[in-house]
Amino acid sequence: YLGEVQVKCAIDGLGEDDYLYDLKTTEDASPQGFLKSVRNYKYNLQAYFYRQAFEAAFKIRCKGFRFLVVEKAPPYATAIYELGPELMTNACFDFEAALKAYKTCTDLGEWPGYSEEIQTIDLAAKATTIPPIQFA
Repeated sequence: YLGEVQVKCAIDGLGEDDYLYDLKTTEDASPQGFLKSVRNYKYNLQAYFYRQAFEAAFKIRCKGFRFLVVEKAPPYATAIYELGPELMTNACFDFEAALKAYKTCTDLGEWPGYSEEIQTIDLAAKATTIPPIQFA
């Protein structure tokens, strides 16, 4: 439990160095590439949540959270990352808001989602324009 909410998570590992580890595959394991993944998939929120859940469950403080990152294509480049304080501060606020929203939905039995109406989606007009072929 975190507060009044029952939670679960699947931590990939606890190292002998007292850091939690999570294995991620990615297209681009460079610092800029993985930062893009962190933003797209909210890995900072995961890191914050997993650390909180681990410490609550085992009553053990860990030193931090690290990502073991492996590229999906040869030569399968690897990197290890820790998230900086700004990403983790944002994660703290986002997590508290998400936990509160989850508890509210659970208590009310209401889960907001997308429209139940049929919706039409399409490419933007400029995206459908094919540029002419240029010959030398």
